[in-house]
Amino acid sequence: HVCDPTDPLTQQRVLEVHPQASVTMPPLPLSAPEIPWIDPRRVHFVLRWRVAIGAAPSVDGWTRELLLPLLQDETCLLGVTRILVSILNGRLSVNTQQRLLTVGLICLAKNGTNAQQCIRPIAPESLWLRLAGHLVLHMVEDTIPSFLSEHQFGIGKGTERAVHCIRHAMQQQDTRLLVCLDMRNAYNSIHRSTVLRRIYETEELK
Repeated sequence: HVCDPTDPLTQQRVLEVHPQASVTMPPLPLSAPEIPWIDPRRVHFVLRWRVAIGAAPSVDGWTRELLLPLLQDETCLLGVTRILVSILNGRLSVNTQQRLLTVGLICLAKNGTNAQQCIRPIAPESLWLRLAGHLVLHMVEDTIPSFLSEHQFGIGKGTERAVHCIRHAMQQQDTRLLVCLDMRNAYNSIHRSTVLRRIYETEELK
């Protein structure tokens, strides 16, 4: 059920699992290139096949289902592509950035519990940011598995590899196997600036 957002205890739990955005972020490396242009056909493909169907909109109201029909028009497709290039290169006004980053937060009690136990915050991200993120991933999807394969199995075809490894280990009589199915708030357990610094240090992504 939805928790009462005015309840001080709910607000405290939300801050624990959904911390405020990082105040200071590391600057882009001086060698970081801009993205001069994106093939509009890539934009259409990524929106059609990579962005989740039926995902809830953010406060701006945009969804995949609203934007996809517009891309059938060549002029609209070029306009959307220009917007995404501006987003990826950070060429946005402060007001536009704030509007894109603003989300509506929905607080749900996890597994039917109450606010005194576990909160699952739901914060639908702007479609424009999700689409921009998927575009970048699509550009480097052949590179990412090569340096994440030993740490992150859910990249590319890594999920199947993880399943096969677990099955193989379970079939071995002399194998002791520990499987951790979940990690509490794993996504927010590391500072965003730390993630960005490690990315900037990766030659394949420069």
